[in-house]
Amino acid sequence: MKNRSRVINAIVILALPLVITSCKSNDNNKVYIDPYFESYSEGVRKLQDLTNYRLTLDIAGESYDYVYTDNYYYNGYLNTGYIKNNGEVYPFEIYGDVVYPLELMSGVSDFHSLVNGVSSLDLTTLTFSDSGIGEITSNNGRRTFLEFVGIDETPLNVTDYSLALLNNNISSAFFSMSVQNGTDSYQIEVYFDEINDVSFDIVDNYIANGGTYYTITEDFATIRTLFSNSNFTNLIRDENNEIIGHEYFTKNYYVVTYDPDKVELADLYMNAYYGANNETLKINAINTDGSSTIVNYPQNGIYICYVSYDRNINDYVIQPVFKRPYNSEITDITVGMNYPTTLSLFSHFNLFNYNEENEMYYTTAYDVGVDMYYKLAVDTMIEEGSIVEMVGCGFNYELNETDINKSTVNLYVFVNVNGSPLYAEFEFTNFNETVFEPLEELTTNWTYDFYL
Repeated sequence: MKNRSRVINAIVILALPLVITSCKSNDNNKVYIDPYFESYSEGVRKLQDLTNYRLTLDIAGESYDYVYTDNYYYNGYLNTGYIKNNGEVYPFEIYGDVVYPLELMSGVSDFHSLVNGVSSLDLTTLTFSDSGIGEITSNNGRRTFLEFVGIDETPLNVTDYSLALLNNNISSAFFSMSVQNGTDSYQIEVYFDEINDVSFDIVDNYIANGGTYYTITEDFATIRTLFSNSNFTNLIRDENNEIIGHEYFTKNYYVVTYDPDKVELADLYMNAYYGANNETLKINAINTDGSSTIVNYPQNGIYICYVSYDRNINDYVIQPVFKRPYNSEITDITVGMNYPTTLSLFSHFNLFNYNEENEMYYTTAYDVGVDMYYKLAVDTMIEEGSIVEMVGCGFNYELNETDINKSTVNLYVFVNVNGSPLYAEFEFTNFNETVFEPLEELTTNWTYDFYL
């Protein structure tokens, strides 16, 4: 059985929150915040009014910088951010020292409205000591701080959460929190720096040199649209490039079949999975004497069907498992079976360059490759315990001008497995027209004859 999903059991930094509200977008009208304060309440207010500054996050021995300006934001942990230019906003990513812009964000004119920042923190319960340490004791204060630094709070035990305002200058401010996660404990600290006059050369130079957003080509936009409806077929080929099976993707079901004349079916699993959202499956239970009874089974979740090939009718037949779902928590088959509809590729065409030798668009961008590795279930093709190194990924295509749904898009994943090169190829076609007839009636009418 091909499992198209994965689970990550880890506590990860998701992202430091982005910039704060109430900023000016014109560099000549920057909001200047006098860093000096006379009272702690004034210091807190000035912190929450900041729009141009750098934060340094120290967590579990690692350090990351975050840059906040009126015109862009940079997340040093994710190496991503936003740029605002002439009332338009586009995301960007940094690989090495190079800025890779993404497409314009439709309907977004100010990225500050997308995110939270220091102004979102609950600092209302602060009581400062004479040394300038303000203990934050409320549960809401803890929660908003964890959201601020982008950490899942569920498994954490947090103590000693405080804001330090020292020397009557917010430039010396920092947050501190002690975290216990199981047997592990560590300190989180967030420092303020470069208040009112922050810079980040890589992005500053990109903007100064006329850098702008990425404009997708017409062909690439067509490819993205073809996959967007979650309806396509992957042709499974052998080492001789002969088609030996099919992988059917639709909004209602997912099926893998193999050609019985080309593959020993006894050595393979052929399964189908269908998603039901509060549906009722009517089972016509047929007794040995020919009488029958209609039994209603509520269906909610993803259900498995066993697929076999009947040579008497020269077709595939299915045997659903009615009473117990394969996955009771997810009803959307495209999510439950991890469809490639949402490949990172489709929002990162800008990272791919055409490779003449291999006749494909190719990138070594790690995150895009790993995303393709899992969503195309390459991990299930590799022996458990193997050492896998991501090398790159690519694609090529042939658009059918007569019938666009008959176009072909090939996706490639390149890895080293235990030091040896390996690649996987996937050939997608039959967009928006994919059906698997033996299962179509079941998922359309939700009826099935069951012989007792």
